[in-house]
Amino acid sequence: MLKRAVIFSFALVALFAIAGCNGDKKPKRGKNEVVVISYSVDADESTLINRGPLMTDLINTLYPDSVGFQEARPGWLHLLTKNLKAYSYVGVSADGSNPHPGSFGNYIFYLKDKYEVVLSGNYWHSDTPLIPSIYPGADCNRYCVWAIFKNKKTGTMYAHINTHLNWLPNKKATEAGARMVRSMADALSEMGIPVFVTGDFNDGENSNTYKIMTEGIFGDSKFLTEDTMNVGTYPHYGDYDPYKENPNVIDYIFVTEEKVEVLQYRVLDERPGGEYISDHFGIYVMARIPEDKVQNRFTLKEKPSFPEDSYIKISRITKSDAVITFSKAVDDFYVDYYEVKVMNEEGKVVYKNQVSSGLYHGDILDELEIKITKGRLDPGKKYYVEVYATNLFGNTCDKPLKTEFASAEDA
Repeated sequence: MLKRAVIFSFALVALFAIAGCNGDKKPKRGKNEVVVISYSVDADESTLINRGPLMTDLINTLYPDSVGFQEARPGWLHLLTKNLKAYSYVGVSADGSNPHPGSFGNYIFYLKDKYEVVLSGNYWHSDTPLIPSIYPGADCNRYCVWAIFKNKKTGTMYAHINTHLNWLPNKKATEAGARMVRSMADALSEMGIPVFVTGDFNDGENSNTYKIMTEGIFGDSKFLTEDTMNVGTYPHYGDYDPYKENPNVIDYIFVTEEKVEVLQYRVLDERPGGEYISDHFGIYVMARIPEDKVQNRFTLKEKPSFPEDSYIKISRITKSDAVITFSKAVDDFYVDYYEVKVMNEEGKVVYKNQVSSGLYHGDILDELEIKITKGRLDPGKKYYVEVYATNLFGNTCDKPLKTEFASAEDA
C-alpha cells in the first residue's frame, strides 16, 4: 500500500534515515544492495549558484551507486563533476560531445572506486540514432545514455539507462522515445543482467508512454515494494501540489522485476531552508540484486560476422550517386551499426557513413540500404565498397562484405 508522505527537512538526521546511515560518512548497505537515483536538475543556470550546492550536498549524503541526471547544461556538468568527488560519469550532451552553452545533457554519475564501466554508449531518439538528431515533431534532440557497471570487489553487474523524453503535446514523439528506451532496456536485460531505467519521461502513470515502459519484464519501482510513497515528482517550484490525491508523477525508475528486488522507494522532496532544489523532485531507490537471478550471458570478445549467403548489391547508379544494399550480419547478441566505405582506384575513401542495425528501434533489419549522394562519385570511375559490422561491445567483424562497381559515364 502506498504511503502518504510528509515534507522532509534537509536535516542530516532525515537524510541519513533515508540512506540507511547511522552517522557514518558513507551509508552502510547489505551485500548486493545498490542505490540508484534519478534527478532532473532544471537546466536554468541562472540559479545554479544557489541550487547546485544543495543538489550535490544531497547526492553526497545519500551516496548512491549511480545517479541519472537530466537537463544538465555545461554549467551544471562542471559543478557536478567538481562537487561529486567520489564519482565519475558517462554521457554526452544532446548535441554530441562538444555542446554549445545551452545544450541539455543526460549523464550517469557512478562511484568510481566501487565500479568499473564494462560498456557504455548513447543514442538519439530519432530515425538516425547514431548521430545527434531530432524526431519529427519533438521539441529538441532527445536521447539515451547507458552503461554497464561491474562491482570491483564482488563482480556483480547492473545496467543503468538514463533518458529525458519529449515534453511537447506531440505524444507520438514521446512514445517513440519510450519505445527506443525500452528496446535498449530489453537488449541489455537479455544479456542476463539487471537493468535500471531512470528519467524524466514527461508523461503520467496512465499514459501510453508509461504502458510501453511497464509491459512484460519491466516494472515501476514505486509499486514493487511495500516501503514506498505516493508523491508527485513535478511540483515546479510550488505550482503543483505533489501531495494531492493523484499527484503529478512524470519521473520514474523502472527495473527488471525478476532481477531486481526493490527494497525502498522515495521521492526526494527535501526543501532546505524552504527552497526547491529543482522544478522536479528526485527519486531514490534502494534495491538488492539476487545472485541466483543474474546470469552473465555475454562475452566482450566475440565479433559479429557475415554468413556465407550474405550479399551486397549496388543499384540506381548515376555518374555521381548510387545505392548500396546489403544483408545483415550475425552476432551472439546484437549488431549495433554498420560502417560503409567507398574507395576510388587510388584507395582514397570518397564516402564513409554508418547505418544503425535497427537495434534502437526494436527491429533488427534483415536488409539495409544506404545512399551515396551529394556528388561523391566522379563519372565513369571504378569504386570499391566495404561494409563492416560492429556489435554493441564495440567489436568489429574480421571480414567485411566487399564489392565493386563503376559510376555512369557522362552523357
